Amino acid sequence: MDLYSLIAYVFNCAVCATIGTLFLLTPLRKDKEGKIDSYIKTRLCLAASAFIEGLASLLYTVRIVNEVPHLALDHFTGPLFMYFSICIDMTAIIYLLHGKQPKLRTAILFISPVLLVWLIHIP
Repeated sequence: MDLYSLIAYVFNCAVCATIGTLFLLTPLRKDKEGKIDSYIKTRLCLAASAFIEGLASLLYTVRIVNEVPHLALDHFTGPLFMYFSICIDMTAIIYLLHGKQPKLRTAILFISPVLLVWLIHIP
C-alpha cells in the first residue's frame, strides 16, 4: 500500500511542478498598443496553486519515506494547503472572468476560516 501511495505522490508532485513551471515560463505577449495581453495574474495564481499542491505531495512523500506518523498531516496540514490552493484558484478565476484584482475585504473573507481553525488548533 505504501509503495503505491509513494508512487502516486511522487507522480503528482512532478506533474504539479511541471504545470507550475509551464505557467511561469510562458512568454508574455503584447497587443498592438504595447499592453501585456497574456493574463499574467491568472497564470501566476495558477502556478502558485500548482506549486502548493506539489509541496503537499512532497510532504506526503517525505512522510511515507521516513515512516512519520501522518495524523497531523492528514487532518490539518493537507486540508490547509488544499484550502489555500482553492482560494488561489478562485482568485485566478476572478482575474480571468473580470480582469480586476479582488478587494481586500474579499481576500480577508477567503482566508478568515483558515485563520480561525489555525487559532483553535494552537496548543
